[in-house]
Amino acid sequence: MALDDDVLIDQDVRAALDGQLLVKKGVSSSSMYGGVGYLVDDQPFAVLLEGVVGMRLPAELQRQAMPLAGVSPLRPPFADEPIPGWLQFMLILPDDLPELMPWIDAALEDAR
Repeated sequence: MALDDDVLIDQDVRAALDGQLLVKKGVSSSSMYGGVGYLVDDQPFAVLLEGVVGMRLPAELQRQAMPLAGVSPLRPPFADEPIPGWLQFMLILPDDLPELMPWIDAALEDAR
């Protein structure tokens, strides 16, 4: 693990996420909430923090995701309150990424 700004980021998880997202048209990464933010055409749609990936999802998808295990409102390390419109999904291992990609892709498409 390495320190990426303020948050410990598992570099294997980051490499897996970068490999899935940075090849998509218009997607870039930047520091965000002390972690690694993913943007499409300068609009943030996901952020990798320690053990979670946060996503900005439309309201209907938020309602579908909230009852799932490992999903909660996004609360970055510096924030007392959750970030409105964002959820966090547990992402501990790169092998867990395929389960989250449909959600991340939905966040990406919503940000376009």
